[in-house]
Amino acid sequence: MLEHHFAQISDDVAVQLVPCYDEFLQLANSLHLPHANHSKPTWLQICLSHNETLASYRHKFFSQANTDLTAAMQDYQSDVLGLLHNALKAIEELLGPPPCPWSLGVMGSFARGDMSLLSDLDMFVLIKEQNKRAHPYFKTAMQLFRLYLISLADPWKFNNAPLSSGLFIDDGDWILMFLEQEASDVDQRIRLINTPGNLANQVIHHLTNSNTSIYDHKNYSEWLLAYSLLTIKPVYSSAGGAALIEEYGKFLQNAQGLDLIKIGEASLSALEHQVPILSRLTNRKNDAESFLMRKTP
Repeated sequence: MLEHHFAQISDDVAVQLVPCYDEFLQLANSLHLPHANHSKPTWLQICLSHNETLASYRHKFFSQANTDLTAAMQDYQSDVLGLLHNALKAIEELLGPPPCPWSLGVMGSFARGDMSLLSDLDMFVLIKEQNKRAHPYFKTAMQLFRLYLISLADPWKFNNAPLSSGLFIDDGDWILMFLEQEASDVDQRIRLINTPGNLANQVIHHLTNSNTSIYDHKNYSEWLLAYSLLTIKPVYSSAGGAALIEEYGKFLQNAQGLDLIKIGEASLSALEHQVPILSRLTNRKNDAESFLMRKTP
């Protein structure tokens, strides 16, 4: 059945799906879904339907951007927010009731309101309980979500294809969510599947620790992640999950020694000293320019 559906995908979409095809089948075959309602659309049907929907959002963006770029960005973010919310809701329905309330949020350009077609997704997951029973569920949910994003014909991160339109999981987020055990400094890394209190404490630690030099590239990446986690936007919350976002915000508001003005000044100063970061921003600008030249009608 899966092979039949894949055969109907257009060539350009199929090129993006091939690298994850075996992974998709392996994960799909390993899932036991006693709560699945077979009268509902299959997971692959959802992915293909959303692919068409996202294509219409991209077309709408280009139509608006020629006259009002700000309005185009705002509409695109609103459209994408609804699309991702529906995908995460479908994932929860496939996996069955979560072991505890949870909420997925974004930071970075999506949270700031300046997301465009080339923006990636910087994500985090707040969970009510930090236990061994909870993590496998949410890691599986994020694996499905990652494959869902790939099925939207956005770039598979590990090939040489040009950017399509973003909506891929940031490399750093992926490592911190799933490969943290492979980091030698795991105790010093911010864990992005976390309880509100633990995540807030890690953010506060990295932003206020006087022994940390943000001009060191290794420390800077963690400091910048903590800084990004000051501005967040909820995307999906399970029953009871919305309170987790509020709880996280209260932890930050009540934090002692969190001088936001000083932190903001430090972020600008650090950026000026980070040649690799500036180079990456320049590359993103070049990607955007070439993308617009290639795609604009």
